[in-house]
Amino acid sequence: TFLLIPSIGLAQPFEALGARAQGMAGAFVAVADDASAVYWNPGGLAAGSYFSLIFDRTEAETRTTVDGRGGSRSSWLLALSAPAIGLSYYRLRTTTVAPTGRLSPIAMSRVESLVTHHAGATLVHSIVDHVAAGATLKLVSGMAALGDAPGNPEDLLDAGDDIPGISSNHFDVDVGVMATTTLIRAGVTFRNLTEPSFET
Repeated sequence: TFLLIPSIGLAQPFEALGARAQGMAGAFVAVADDASAVYWNPGGLAAGSYFSLIFDRTEAETRTTVDGRGGSRSSWLLALSAPAIGLSYYRLRTTTVAPTGRLSPIAMSRVESLVTHHAGATLVHSIVDHVAAGATLKLVSGMAALGDAPGNPEDLLDAGDDIPGISSNHFDVDVGVMATTTLIRAGVTFRNLTEPSFET
């Protein structure tokens, strides 16, 4: 039935933070063994080098489509790690724009934006030989904004930071497990277990 009813295959759906992860289209959960593992799979720190330090910035943009919708995102990460512990700070921004559809002499667009700042500490523990579990405890500060702005959608992709929003703080946790052998690496990650939400 899979040949008759094809479906879309995707890698991990969360943001592609980090240049290595983007180079692998986000399929990074079982590979993460540097300081970026604090985000992708905390258990991966156990298989990494004794010390790792990463500063990384990424940016992506989707140009407006036929219906006038578009989006952009950016992220940056500062993380350091050792096999049993990690410290991290990263910022994620996502902005989407679309025409309001209202009759107006000036083009108006609906802008939605979410900017989150994450400060975390990661602890890793070996369960059995070649299997480690880790957790990243983090404080998340976010600002969500929603509003109409004059201009075309494509010109407003970076305007999310300029729209007044509502900020709030939440505690959150990510958990990951990594198993490594000479032939196989397998990983699983459970992200945002407290499911923090941000109101506009």
